[in-house]
Formats: sequence, structure tokens, C-alpha cells
Amino acid sequence: MKKVRRANGLDVGQLTHLLLGWLEESEFDYPGYCEYSPVWLADFIYRNPTFVGMDDGKIVGALGLKAGTFPWNNEVVCLFCDFLMVDKQYRGNGIATMLIDEAKKLADEIKMSLHLGLMTGNKAELKDRFLEISGFMYAGGNFVYAK
Repeated sequence: MKKVRRANGLDVGQLTHLLLGWLEESEFDYPGYCEYSPVWLADFIYRNPTFVGMDDGKIVGALGLKAGTFPWNNEVVCLFCDFLMVDKQYRGNGIATMLIDEAKKLADEIKMSLHLGLMTGNKAELKDRFLEISGFMYAGGNFVYAK
């Protein structure tokens, strides 16, 4: 059964595995990620709203948010998506949609806009269409959701 919940410190091991799989698939070269990923993720989860997508008890996706401002306007605080990852084997099963819906609920609750600037490699058109269908509007280099 698929569900989304708030991440906690006990999720760090599975999230590290998910992150390293995404880095390997993306072919990014980040020296030291293997050593620092668990520490960074634990700190991120402690300090920021983070959601995990689950399928039959296994973490198969994650979305992390940070509150921040734009360099040109530090009076407006928004939620920015720091990462959105879904295990390759579970893509196309609604996990990303469930994670984004949870982020939208949080943005509505705290009355902030939500900004997603996602990297999808050579599948930008699919990502753009997905976010438009999900209720986001393209503005200033990001997709923005605001009620």
C-alpha cells in the first residue's frame, strides 16, 4: 500500500540508499557523498519538513523542503524544494504526486508559496507537463504553487 508520511531520524539509512542510487543514476560526481550523506540527511530531516513516500513499508521516494527568501526580495518567505527523489523502479506509480500533494498541503497550512526547481536530465518536457498538471505555474525559473 502506498502512503506518504513525515520523515524521521530512523529513515536516514533508507534515505541514504535512495540518495546514493539517484546520484549514481544521475552520474553526478560528488566526492565524499558516501561518507557525508547520512549526517547531512539526519540534519536536514531534523531542521526541515521532509516527507517520504512508502510502498508496502519500504521508502521509495522523498521530498525535502526548506523555507527561504529570494536574493532580490528577502521580505517574502517561501518553501523551496531541496530534493525530490523516487526510486527508479517505482516511478510512474504516483509516488511523486503524493509527495508533492503533501508539500502543497503544508504550504497551504502555513500560508507560503511552494517553489519547485527540479532537475530531470533530458526529460524536462515530461517534468514541466507533470508540474503543470499538478497545479504549478512556471515563474522566474521555478514552478510555483500558491493558493
